Amino acid sequence: MEFSKKIVLAMLITWIASLVVTIVLKIFNIDTEFILTYTQVALVSGVIGYLTKSGIENVNKINEWGNPDDKGWYCAFKSW
Repeated sequence: MEFSKKIVLAMLITWIASLVVTIVLKIFNIDTEFILTYTQVALVSGVIGYLTKSGIENVNKINEWGNPDDKGWYCAFKSW
């Protein structure tokens, strides 16, 4: 698993844990919704950053498909 996927997974686990803590404390009339506000911003920022990084990597891979020096599937079919 890539490092960026681990970071996004850790953010998701943190957000779920803060959601559970907020719900449990809400039962006892303790207001802790501010925790969700902080963790939600971090989660959204992390996911948007990860999607942006993945999108840029995919565009670069697609642009390199037609490269004659590539050892991928394009060159295999080109020899037919």
